[in-house]
Amino acid sequence: MSKRDLAGRLARWSLSLQEYDITIVYRSGKTHDKADCLSRNPLQQIEEMEDERCFVVAAIEPNAVDILSPEENDLFIRKQIAHRDWSEKISKLEDGKERVKNFVLCNGKLYKETFKDGKNYRRLCVPVECRERILQAYHDDIVSGHLGIKRTLHKICSRFF
Repeated sequence: MSKRDLAGRLARWSLSLQEYDITIVYRSGKTHDKADCLSRNPLQQIEEMEDERCFVVAAIEPNAVDILSPEENDLFIRKQIAHRDWSEKISKLEDGKERVKNFVLCNGKLYKETFKDGKNYRRLCVPVECRERILQAYHDDIVSGHLGIKRTLHKICSRFF
């Protein structure tokens, strides 16, 4: 590494990478036709790695809505039921006698359905007490992507209600 006076994230990356024998080569965006692995959220690994030198940094499911452990999942469902606006909707959907417009139960969780551009989108209904956990998962996590305020908020709003 030849650059001096690194700060913040660059300094942390520099310290982490010093133990490896690597060469970092700058490529202009115009000549860079394929995005590098660090600029995109990694997806679930499908095939085994053929090269022993490669390793998986992190893997997330294509549908990254389920960020809760099984214990937290049960607590989350109880909080949804306790929510004053959603409790009636959940009981109607569980009975199966009535349909609730734009809401559906999936694996015991309440989702808001939105139809846009001919596609059906389901957004998980998140109680107020759980919103901080969602924000942390999409902002602070190492694989969150650091998209900036607008894109991170858009990503969260497209998956959660």
